[in-house]
Amino acid sequence: MCTYEEYYEILTLWEIHRNKKKIACITGIPRETVRDCIKKFGNVSGLEAQTLEDARIRGISALVESLEDPDDPDNVYQDYAYLLGLYLGDGCISKMNRVHRLRIALDKKYPEIIQSCVVVLERLFPDNQVGIVHRKGCVDVSLYHKHLPKIFPQ
Repeated sequence: MCTYEEYYEILTLWEIHRNKKKIACITGIPRETVRDCIKKFGNVSGLEAQTLEDARIRGISALVESLEDPDDPDNVYQDYAYLLGLYLGDGCISKMNRVHRLRIALDKKYPEIIQSCVVVLERLFPDNQVGIVHRKGCVDVSLYHKHLPKIFPQ
């Protein structure tokens, strides 16, 4: 993995019309990495835009922004704590292609808990759809979100 400075140097050389092989020779970075950098960012402004987006995403999502509010007018802390307990009890986060999936297995004997889990997920992740899969004896409640590992650090 290259540093920001290395990516910047690759893209600066690319913008002054150096070819990928020459850039690899100048920087000492493998040509495949040079190719991937150019493909990913395109130019210096693309790198800077991605860096700004990554910086904005480090906190990420309405949930994380709400958790930073000390007043907590919408009981976000309580909802997050409840969901964290369900997740730690019988949940998991799986990496899919470019997104992560939160899945919580709940016993069918307790429909109130299933309903409260769905309500809390919908409240904390209003832009995401909550899925329910019925299995023998249990229900999987799931949600897809790009930043689940940042919201639920492991």
